[in-house]
Amino acid sequence: GDLVLWDEVEKVELDRLTNVNALPDGRITECVEGDLLAVYGGATDKYNHCVLGDCLEATQLLLVREGDDSKSLVIKTKVELEDGSVFEGMSPLFLEDGETIVTTVSTKDTGARLQTYDTEGNVVSRGPSNGGYWRHQLFYNCFGPFGKPFLVDVLSPDSLMDLEFFDVTGPEMEVMATVSGYATHSTGSRNLDTGLSGDLNGDFLNEAVIPTEDGRGLVGIQIQQNSTTETPSSSSPLKAEEVWRIELPGKISSNIAAVNYGEDLAVGIGAGSTFRIWTPPSWENFSGLTAAPSLSPLTPKNPSIRSCFTDPDPNPSPTPLPEDPTITSGALRSNPFKVAAWGGGLCLLLLSQILLL
Repeated sequence: GDLVLWDEVEKVELDRLTNVNALPDGRITECVEGDLLAVYGGATDKYNHCVLGDCLEATQLLLVREGDDSKSLVIKTKVELEDGSVFEGMSPLFLEDGETIVTTVSTKDTGARLQTYDTEGNVVSRGPSNGGYWRHQLFYNCFGPFGKPFLVDVLSPDSLMDLEFFDVTGPEMEVMATVSGYATHSTGSRNLDTGLSGDLNGDFLNEAVIPTEDGRGLVGIQIQQNSTTETPSSSSPLKAEEVWRIELPGKISSNIAAVNYGEDLAVGIGAGSTFRIWTPPSWENFSGLTAAPSLSPLTPKNPSIRSCFTDPDPNPSPTPLPEDPTITSGALRSNPFKVAAWGGGLCLLLLSQILLL
């Protein structure tokens, strides 16, 4: 459970933080600027929920940076939960600002809620809890024709299977849209990277890409307005709608991976005993690919939707739509968004590597 700074060139250990007591399957995440790391520590078996591969959960959130000499590790911030609460997941998630960290905090009495912190360890926002159910924290990205960023999770993926889109801008997170029937996790599995987001059907709107309820399909879900209201609000919920579906050759048996394929995206997934990578041509011609009946051309309300994580262009030009935005004829076109995937794995800093040992 130690945190080690490793020189990949010289093959030597530069520094080690002991007594971190990191999770044996925990992972380090990196902020956008690459100068701050987040990892869970203080492993305990007292929570005893045991749904993520073992009975160990974290009680601490550690924010770590390299020392001024680039040869040491410094704990910038340590958040320690009160007795009875744990961070129930393998890794935190940095938002695009590089200063907000998403966690899943669980207690035996109230269940799990999403909770964000700043880099000083202060709570920024809290989501709702729901009667003992776990929440599968997934990703943060821009959704809908207005290009608003949402934090996405699945409430109780082994029973309720509710995909939720949260607005995290206030102290209390608000569910802005939800749709049921999608299972991103099986009890006892360590596969938590079973969802990603990006524009995979080429209509210039991001999808949440997750497995179906039975795990034998992969779907893309978009956010659309449910009324004439121009901006989303809790009193006028948005609509989460499935816009494409792929039938897999077996039940999902791996995490989902997105990789660059030239200017496009390719998606890799294990189904049964087969691992497949869909590239733009094979995705388009795959016989199991279907489009939801409601899929139709969508014109972005906000021309700056493609850069919603940056300052908008003061003189934006309209974003052209593809000639045919249906999934069956334009699959995996050039992705206009940064893929907000799982945010885990090892982190490289200059010539050094941070490892959990």
